[in-house]
Amino acid sequence: MNIGFAHDFDDRAGRITIEGHVEKVQDVLKIAAAFGHPLNHGWEFAGAAGAALRWEWNASAPRGRWNGRIDVAKGELQAAGLNQPLQLVKTSLEWKDGLRTAAIGDIEGFGGTWSGSISQADPTDDEGNAKWNFQLHADHLDATELDRWIGPRARPGWLQRLLPSLLGAAPSAPNAHASELVRRVDAEGELQIDEFTLEKLKFQQVRAVGALHELHLDVREAEAQWAGGKVLAKMNARFLPRPAYEVTADLDHVDLAQMPAPAHAAERFGGTASGTLHFTTQGVGREELLERLAGRGDMRMRNIEFRGWDVSASVSDGEPRIGESRWATGEGAFTLRDKGVVLAGLRLESGREFTFVKGTVSFGRDADLTIQTITDGRRESRTIEPGHILKISGPLDGPRVSVERTQAREPAD
Repeated sequence: MNIGFAHDFDDRAGRITIEGHVEKVQDVLKIAAAFGHPLNHGWEFAGAAGAALRWEWNASAPRGRWNGRIDVAKGELQAAGLNQPLQLVKTSLEWKDGLRTAAIGDIEGFGGTWSGSISQADPTDDEGNAKWNFQLHADHLDATELDRWIGPRARPGWLQRLLPSLLGAAPSAPNAHASELVRRVDAEGELQIDEFTLEKLKFQQVRAVGALHELHLDVREAEAQWAGGKVLAKMNARFLPRPAYEVTADLDHVDLAQMPAPAHAAERFGGTASGTLHFTTQGVGREELLERLAGRGDMRMRNIEFRGWDVSASVSDGEPRIGESRWATGEGAFTLRDKGVVLAGLRLESGREFTFVKGTVSFGRDADLTIQTITDGRRESRTIEPGHILKISGPLDGPRVSVERTQAREPAD
């Protein structure tokens, strides 16, 4: 490692240079800090790297700025607010007139492998804040891994050591809290993920454009492939005083057979669905988020198949009949409440026959549904003649099916 110092007293310009290869980058960070110009704020790195850095100053910039870069082939990065270290396989950190850029060739973290860039858009203000732009790609991301990495279990030792330098505070600063990390993030850009897993939902080719500022996340545009179809969505989230989320989504030609359901239940369905969905929730943790989930939507279906029972024959004969049921189209509305999906009246059409479905399906996949049919085919008819009603209850992977006799009544929608 070569260290140089030069200063022109006439021009009031000079520089400090650090060049070479080191097996321990922490030594370079200590040298920069020893000269009063630390490179790292809120992070620490262990590993080998090549460095070519200059701290330069002149009459127009008397405080000086960093220029140069650090190239990392393999190392471990600890950052304030993360519960685990990032593994840097191939990455470079570049400073240009004091602005920082991270060119990510290969980083392992959050359960996936990342590439892309993160760059500082403008100089830091008096409080050390800066705006960032990002362009990131990951091969895989799992919501469960996100909780492990940034959930409420951060290692106190890391925060106590790294947070004060990130916030520009003294090590003993009493007001340096972990939530301050997110509050001071001001970033905007695009994120692409080959596969994103959220509980039982698996999305492919995810692309999201948005910004995070003052604990407010605004995803202006998001799209993904899901269950053989396409999803377009927008999301708004505020993290203080209490986390709250609002999502609007449009679904296009989703395959019913690929929807999340118990294996035996998924095999029974066929067809495609399109529609819209809007929901809100708030809180921390899976249980509270599901408890407070509320919303509504509508759906339109085509070429629907149900394998297992002949619904029309079951209703007509008064007892369950094994077979298949088919409808050309279907439409209806639903609501999300009480940890379940409530069908107000789903109408399925097959020629001159109409089938109406209403009831609930819980998030635990327990069903309580009733099915009725109109056989005269007249849309203007609003009365069901005395006949039978098909009832489905219990777990979707092994429901109880029964047929009950009914009196004349209005259809389910």
